[in-house]
Amino acid sequence: MWPEVIKRRRHQYTEAKYLSDWQIHSAHLTAGAIDALYTGFSDGPIFVPMPTGSGKTTGAIWGIVELLQKAPSARLCFFTPYIEAVEDIYQKVCKYLGSEIVGRYHSSGFEDKSSALQKQVVILTHQRSTIPRQHDATYWSWECTEY
Repeated sequence: MWPEVIKRRRHQYTEAKYLSDWQIHSAHLTAGAIDALYTGFSDGPIFVPMPTGSGKTTGAIWGIVELLQKAPSARLCFFTPYIEAVEDIYQKVCKYLGSEIVGRYHSSGFEDKSSALQKQVVILTHQRSTIPRQHDATYWSWECTEY
């Protein structure tokens, strides 16, 4: 990745200052996968196999934020197999988009499911994961739609 792009990412996202150049590159690729889904270049779902700590989740957050800047009426669902990740990702996405746009739901949460699903971006999991914990990958299943 070009040094200018890494510098731009570090300036654009505060969490990037803690990432190595390699992690920023990986996150940038992940964010680009989201754009590829939205533009129709690829059909979802997308499975992104990268090692632990490579920037998959960070890239997904960047991709969500950037997609909504490009297409403000898009709707997204971020699916993660871990309840803890729902809370973490929700907080990070809300930092950029706000809780009025972002919803979350999981089986042990106290949120109203129907109101969470009405949000433009929703972070979800389910009680029984279909992705084994020993595989480290972010799995996205979403539908991007224009109103």
